[in-house]
Amino acid sequence: MNTKFSEQQKNIMRTAFLTAYPKIFTDIDYSMEIFSHVKDLAIKYGFSFQPNQFSNMMALEIEARHKAVNHQLNQIIDKDTLVIEIAAGLSPRCLQYQNFDYVELDLKPVIDIKKNIYNLMGHKFSENTLFSVDLSNVTKLHQCLETILKNNKHKKIVVVNEGLFWYLTKEIITSISQAFVKMFQDYDWCWITADCPCDGLQDFEHRKIISDSAKIKRDLFADYNDFKNLFANCSLTCKRYQLTQLLKYENLFSAKFLSISKQETINRINSYTSVAVLKNIK
Repeated sequence: MNTKFSEQQKNIMRTAFLTAYPKIFTDIDYSMEIFSHVKDLAIKYGFSFQPNQFSNMMALEIEARHKAVNHQLNQIIDKDTLVIEIAAGLSPRCLQYQNFDYVELDLKPVIDIKKNIYNLMGHKFSENTLFSVDLSNVTKLHQCLETILKNNKHKKIVVVNEGLFWYLTKEIITSISQAFVKMFQDYDWCWITADCPCDGLQDFEHRKIISDSAKIKRDLFADYNDFKNLFANCSLTCKRYQLTQLLKYENLFSAKFLSISKQETINRINSYTSVAVLKNIK
């Protein structure tokens, strides 16, 4: 097994491992199975962690973010939809939507781990399901999208992501957006992102454990207007939703399991992030 990675790749992979852990305190399908394989693969890939890096505190935010994206996806998806999850990491969403055409994009080391996990879980996916690409390289991104669309017979495309924009510069986000606008111009398409700034953002200490593990200087949006204007300059409209507009307290398993009150749940998830649906300006 090849375990030679750059320092940046190690940091990104470490973040993927740490994000998989809090999900075991949720009822997100396949999360427990994925993490059980992650901990074994992490050792094989030469990773080690500090005990305080594994915390259940992020379970609430991560569960709410994941389920909010799924809620929006469920409003759109049908058998004529191709779903493209970018920076998919160790997200279990592809398994949750395996009855639909679904592809995942991420850096090669992460995709290699994902393939290993799927094989260990007994899920067989074709080479047209998992794609390794550096999203910051617009030329490679174009080539990857061309490959994906080459045999695509769907009229609709939905791009999804969560937890990506916090690790990218606005310049790179702009390049990715422009690539999508160009490549998907002949499709009915939209982009569901859970990386939209919320009003009253709070940076609780427990939220820094995972983000700090990436060791990347973050280029955050100043506010929602900053976010909306960037995409408007890429010819995309933006509609924002608070997480509590898409989810009910009763549907958040981790809140009940970890004894988090309804009011604290509302305060925490609404001060974490929002979901945005981006579409072409008509």
